[in-house]
Amino acid sequence: MIASFKSRHAKFLGQIFSSMFCLIPLGLIVFFVLLIVIVEIDDKWIAEWTSFSFEKKESSFENLLGIMGVEEIVIENENTFTLFGVSAAISSENKRKILIFRTTDGGKHWETTDAGIDVDDVNFYHVGDCVYFVNLLSENYRGNNPVYVSRGDFKNWKYFGITKNAGFNFAHVEMASSFSNGKLVLLEKENTGDLIFEEYCQSIGKKYAQNDRNWVLCGYDSPSSSVHEVRILRKSLEKYSIYNSFPYKKHPFIAVGMEPSDFYVKNNLIACLLNFKMDNAGMSWLHYLYYSIDGGKTWQNKKIPAFINERLYISKKEIIVLGLNYIDNKKRLKVSILTMPIPKK
Repeated sequence: MIASFKSRHAKFLGQIFSSMFCLIPLGLIVFFVLLIVIVEIDDKWIAEWTSFSFEKKESSFENLLGIMGVEEIVIENENTFTLFGVSAAISSENKRKILIFRTTDGGKHWETTDAGIDVDDVNFYHVGDCVYFVNLLSENYRGNNPVYVSRGDFKNWKYFGITKNAGFNFAHVEMASSFSNGKLVLLEKENTGDLIFEEYCQSIGKKYAQNDRNWVLCGYDSPSSSVHEVRILRKSLEKYSIYNSFPYKKHPFIAVGMEPSDFYVKNNLIACLLNFKMDNAGMSWLHYLYYSIDGGKTWQNKKIPAFINERLYISKKEIIVLGLNYIDNKKRLKVSILTMPIPKK
C-alpha cells in the first residue's frame, strides 16, 4: 500500500514538473509577444502620435521632386503655404527645373508651377518675404554662381546677382546693377558650424529664430555631469548669452542628444520644434512642439509626428506646424497642417 502511494505521489509530482516545464516556454513566448507589441506601439507613437490639442488637416499630391525633396517651406499666413524643390525629371541637357507647390486655401488645393530656369543643383534661402536660389554650377561650387529672387506668388523670378563666396549654409552675393551697384549681401540659412556658439551649444544642430536672427536655439550635452538641456541664446551688444534653458524631454529611454527643427520668437511667445535623440545609433527620435507664453519662465510641450520636413508659424491666435511625409512608396507627398490656439495666460 505504501509502495502504491509512493508510486501515485511520484506520478503526481512528475505531472506537476512536466506542466511547469511546459508553462515556462509558453510564458516566455507570451513575454516576447507582449514585448514586440509594446515596442511596435511605442514606435508608432513616436512616429505618428499627435497631441489632441491640435486640429489636423491632411492633403497629398503627386511627388515630382528629386531625391532632395522639398528644400524650402514658406508660410505667409494661416492659409497660404509654398513649397520649393527641384524636379526629378532631367532634360536632354541634363538639367532640372525649380518646382513650386502653392496653396492659398489652407491645403485643400495645390498649384504646381516651375521657375522656367534650368538648374544643375540649388541652395534656397528664405529672407523676409523673398526667396532666393543659388544655381550651383558643377564647376563653380563656392563662387561665380547665378542667384535668382522672387516674392509674392513666386511665379516670376529675376536675376539677382552672382556669388563671390559660398558654403554649406551661406552665400555672399554681389548684387546685379539693377538692384544695387555691386553691393555685397549675405544670404544665410542657419548657423551649424560657427565657433562663437561652441561655449553654449554642443548638440547636433543650431537654429536661428526664423523671424529674428538675434535668437539662437541649440542643445547642450555634458555626459560627465549628466546635463542634457535645450538652450536659447539671445544677442545683446553684439554678443550671445544664455537667455533660457530647460531639460530634455523625459522618456523610458535616455535622451542623448537634441536636434532643433524650427524656432520662432514673437514678443513673449517662444515656440520651437525639437527632436530628442534616444539612442547613440540615432535610430529613435522623440518629436515635440515646445512653447512658452511668458517669455521662457514656464514651458509646455505637445507631441507631434515625425516629419521628413516641417515649418513652424505663429499667427495672432494660432500656432501652426506644417509637416511633410512620403506615401505610396514616395510617389505622393503628404502634407499635414497642425493648428493649435495660442493658450491665454
